[in-house]
Amino acid sequence: GIRFQEGVSANLFGQISSKATAISETNIDMKLGQLATELAKAQSHFYRLRLLYRWALETVDYTKQLPNEFLTTLKLLQQDSSVEQLMTQIEMSQRQIERHYRKLLDMTPAQYLRLMRVNRALQSLKQSPQIALATLALQSGFSDQSHMTREFKSIAAITPFKYLKKISGDVDQQ
Repeated sequence: GIRFQEGVSANLFGQISSKATAISETNIDMKLGQLATELAKAQSHFYRLRLLYRWALETVDYTKQLPNEFLTTLKLLQQDSSVEQLMTQIEMSQRQIERHYRKLLDMTPAQYLRLMRVNRALQSLKQSPQIALATLALQSGFSDQSHMTREFKSIAAITPFKYLKKISGDVDQQ
């Protein structure tokens, strides 16, 4: 089954829950039931993630009940600001920022920043498959190519080179 972490329930179900919530414990419309059925039929984790992502984009109002400071930190981290830079630009302590991230995303700002960097690199590889990996690493906010490769393997469970081969194969088949 699907379980949502605390904090997610307010946007999905209109009520704040202090515990993980199973779908069967909520009054959810047919869209979520359809999602559960499609997830059960999905052949790969990649396809399941795509289904969840599309469902979330169509269903969840991400701006509802989010503190302005949190939204500001999201924007700054998407611009590759460090956590230390965040504290100088908004009037919150590092601990307050971390609490917001833990509560709303179940991760630290540093973990979110890592995800954003890997995502930025993935998107760049899709758009420019001929880019040198060392150049991509620096453009995406990594210290060097080996740092990017470690992060890729840790987060995306694939190296940038293997990902590049995979998307190049997909492009060739179309």
